Amino acid sequence: MGEKPGHASPNPSSIWVILALAFGLRLGWALSVENGIDSNFMFDATYYFFTGQSLAAGEGFSTTPGVPTAYFPPGYPLILASAFVVLGAQSFVPVLINLFAGTATCWVTYKLGSLTYGPKSGLAAAAVLAFWPSHVYATSATMSEVVFTFLLTLVIYRFCLIASTQRGENWRSWIFLGLLLGFTSLVRGAGLLFFCALGLALFINYGLRRSAVRKALLLLVPLLVVNGLWVVRNQVTMGAPIVLATSGAWSFFNAHNEEADGGQSWSIGRYRKKLFGDQLTGETTMENDVLLHRLQMRYAAEYMLTHPLEEILQVPSRLYRLNRGDDWPLAWVGHRTPIEGTQRHTISYLHPAIDPVLGQLANGYYIVFFVLGTAGLVLGFFRSNRLAWIIPLTVIYFHGLHGILFFGTERFHAPFVPELALGAGLVFAEVRVRVPSLRSSGPGRE
Repeated sequence: MGEKPGHASPNPSSIWVILALAFGLRLGWALSVENGIDSNFMFDATYYFFTGQSLAAGEGFSTTPGVPTAYFPPGYPLILASAFVVLGAQSFVPVLINLFAGTATCWVTYKLGSLTYGPKSGLAAAAVLAFWPSHVYATSATMSEVVFTFLLTLVIYRFCLIASTQRGENWRSWIFLGLLLGFTSLVRGAGLLFFCALGLALFINYGLRRSAVRKALLLLVPLLVVNGLWVVRNQVTMGAPIVLATSGAWSFFNAHNEEADGGQSWSIGRYRKKLFGDQLTGETTMENDVLLHRLQMRYAAEYMLTHPLEEILQVPSRLYRLNRGDDWPLAWVGHRTPIEGTQRHTISYLHPAIDPVLGQLANGYYIVFFVLGTAGLVLGFFRSNRLAWIIPLTVIYFHGLHGILFFGTERFHAPFVPELALGAGLVFAEVRVRVPSLRSSGPGRE
């Protein structure tokens, strides 16, 4: 484990103090900052809200009455719809979901850190995540990142817990984990290929043995079944076996075309229209959505295979855009005031004197803890507990996903923020062990 035996564990009440602070910060932000969904068209957020509303009304996955869609994965709209049935389709509902999911992520991060790196590391990681600015800001956003991050962290924790105990020989535990991973992948498609990281961690821990293959299959089959049900729905209602969402083709195309710059830009949108506009001959929006999905997938795959040098040169740009800042939630929340005579608007959050600092705080915090977290995760590779390797493997996985297959943008690093917090927590715990003056101070003293 991450800490030497013989040192005092943290005071058990410390985690509850951290969770109370995490909840209070997120609640205070949510009560102070609008999520904007009532009065503005906010692209992904509006689509999620409308789809959840349609599901709650019994009209299926649709943003336009009577027109089926698979533009986004179904998991997050299903969560919204379940809450809408009970609370009504109100703008505070996604905020409430994020409030509890964000706080719960701090708890699961603590449990994961305690299991893999030791209780002090887990406690420090939970504290780092509790105050993580973008994780707080995202509470007000009608976006899937907070929920997906919680579910993915829960998957990793359950994986480590099962593999480190007698439950590792219980086939039911692995099947349940596969089902959980399946639903997680329906919230955000990045969860589907995350099986590769879990499979690698299995073979690292168990070796190339029959038992490791059996466990991997017990994970994979439920994952494929859950996603297969959604593919069948898409075939029946839309006439195409769409995996996850048609927006996946949009993201894939953004990364692999002659105008690609590593991120997303208006120029790529214009290039998409230039390439495919004349080919969208379907009679309905649904038919054109399916047709565009196929055209983009085919074009991007061909470009990726026939332009290897350009693809390699794009990787640094994608990774830079993935990590260059962390103020992404501010684009999805706040009060918007139109600028007279233009199509632009200003966004306000808390107070004119504070608002400019919010982005700088988020970006600075991310840079500091990206460096600390990375250092801690590298240190974690040298621990005897190989199960802990799934934590740095998670960070590597997302960098590979957005460095090779998809474009990079700050929002896409949200799922591995808890892993960076865990790396930073390990660094703090090591410093405390090695610096005598810190051993008898702080919440962990006896």
